[in-house]
Amino acid sequence: MALTPDGKYLYVPVQAVPNGSLVVINTATNAVTTPAPAVEFVAEPSAIAISPDGKHAYVTDYLDGTLTVIAISGD
Repeated sequence: MALTPDGKYLYVPVQAVPNGSLVVINTATNAVTTPAPAVEFVAEPSAIAISPDGKHAYVTDYLDGTLTVIAISGD
């Protein structure tokens, strides 16, 4: 899991069959929000980091051995 620098959102990679996903939780309301853009992973997202400016998320995929860079809002 990774928290945005402003503490507003918690990004959680979810391993699921057949496709994993990325869940975003609004920390003020504890509500699950839809990431923009919606992201689906082919295999197993296993770790996530948020850039210091809060504009990108970096997600590793355990099975594929890949790193996906996702543009997220930095508001």
